[in-house]
Amino acid sequence: MILSLAAAVPYTGLLFALLGLMSTALPFGLYTMGLKHMEAGRASILASVEPLTSTVVGIAIFHEALTLTGAAGMACILGAVILLARSGSANG
Repeated sequence: MILSLAAAVPYTGLLFALLGLMSTALPFGLYTMGLKHMEAGRASILASVEPLTSTVVGIAIFHEALTLTGAAGMACILGAVILLARSGSANG
């Protein structure tokens, strides 16, 4: 099916390249540029929360199943972020 589609549409390679650029390269570049304008502590916390956000979006929008290990991972990330935030406010 995909091969026949690729043969039927001559600019399929261009479409795949644009899809990769728009869904991968552009968001990663914008994310990296945004991190450059943050202090290191906030940037590390934001980077830690990214997998949690991806999981919540996957569950809420794409109806992915939340497994026990996924829930445990989310709890670990939230716990670490809370500990980092508390120790940061105690030091600052």
